[in-house]
Parts: sequence; C-alpha cells; structure tokens
Amino acid sequence: MNKKLGIALAMGALQVSALAYSVNSVAQVTFYESEGFQGRSFTTQQSNVNNFERSGFNDRASSAVVVGSRWEVCSDRRFGGDCMILRPGRYPSLASLGLNDRISSARAVSSSTRFDDSRYAPMPMAGQIIFFENEGFSGRTFTTERQVENFQRVGFNDRSSSVEVIGERFEVCDDAGFRGQDHRVQMTSQPGPTVTVNEQGEPRT
Repeated sequence: MNKKLGIALAMGALQVSALAYSVNSVAQVTFYESEGFQGRSFTTQQSNVNNFERSGFNDRASSAVVVGSRWEVCSDRRFGGDCMILRPGRYPSLASLGLNDRISSARAVSSSTRFDDSRYAPMPMAGQIIFFENEGFSGRTFTTERQVENFQRVGFNDRSSSVEVIGERFEVCDDAGFRGQDHRVQMTSQPGPTVTVNEQGEPRT
C-alpha cells in the first residue's frame, strides 16, 4: 500500500491510527545564545516577557525558534526601542535582522492583530518536524527538515507516538512508498502474511 498524498514527508511503516498528531499550538518562543540554535537557551510560553534581565537572557539572543503564534521582540524593556514581528518558524541568525544580542522583551501577538508589512521580519527558514518515541513529547526523538522516504534508514520506523511541527506543514504516511512505484510478483504458492523485498522494494521469491 502506498499512500502518497503529495507534499513533504513520506514516513515508512508508521501506524497512523496510533499516532497522536499532537502538533504544538501553544504560543512559544525559544531564544538561543549562539547562531544556528546553539548554546544556552531560554524558552517561554508567557504572553508577555517585559524584561529579559529576570531570566538572565538580556541582550544575549542570537537565534530563535517561534512556535504556534507570532511574537513581537523589542530591543528595550517593556516593548520599547526597535521592535519586529517574528512569524512561526526558525531564525538561525538574528544578526541578519539587526537583532543580534539586542532583544530585551518579547510578547505573543494575537491572531486578530494586524500589522503593517514593514513590521515583520523576513520569512523564516523552512519548518522542522520532531518525532517522539512516547506520547506527551517524551523519549527518544528524530528531527528532520527534509523529506524522508524510509524511516528504517534512520532507525525510527514504527516508533513515533507524538509529533511536534515547527513553522511549516508536513505530510506523514504509513508506508515507505518506494518512490511511489508499485511492484508485483507471480508466486507459485499462496503468500504468507509478509512478502520479502529487496532494497529497491522489489518482491523476492
């Protein structure tokens, strides 16, 4: 069976009925001390953080990941100074936005609030999907930003119980798909519950 639904990610042999599609819709932002999401981090789901000094992260953020909602970040306390709206997504370098080591306050923005286009940061980089071995976003994880045709190759086949999506939509399927190709074989006897295939997905008698 090949469920090729047509967009981003084909997931090998995942039991879709058992998968908890727990996409995180909570407004959350994580700031990292270094570019590329490295170094010490500070994560918040509070609607307003008016002074980063209280978290020990004032003027330290160099990259950020925004989840679930837009956030306004500002260079001064209490949302003063230079401010910019960050859409959900991943920002590997705040220096490119003129915000490196400058953020002192941040707040989640309501979906009904409208802003002029000039207030927005450039579009963030493509999304990321994180698969968790256990429900509730716990246990071993596998993270990717790209299409994965067969999860056996990354050691995570039939293991996901919850999923977190950051910044972009992904498609998951319960079959590796073998690049969307159907393979048939004529057998001399009734097949059993499984059929052995080679690395190309071709049945072996």
